[in-house]
Amino acid sequence: MNLRKRYLDGMLGHDVLVVTSDSRSFKGVLIEYDEEAMLLQAVIETSTREIKWHKPEVAMPVNPDGTGGVIQRRLDEVMILTDHVMRIWRLE
Repeated sequence: MNLRKRYLDGMLGHDVLVVTSDSRSFKGVLIEYDEEAMLLQAVIETSTREIKWHKPEVAMPVNPDGTGGVIQRRLDEVMILTDHVMRIWRLE
């Protein structure tokens, strides 16, 4: 059993902080992981250059053809590719 697997097994179901190589930080509950990716729920994010945390959002067009006003949709779940993970901390 490798070190990463032992470490992440102990974090399943707990709040974690993940810092990625693109200078983003994600805080959420580690739900699942494998060698390629990890899945976090109840996610908030920031950049390593900021301190202000926020829930991730995406702008969506109102009409199916991509036109119209834009509504905001909050994203509660994120999949992070493990190749891009720089650091992981357990927060509990």
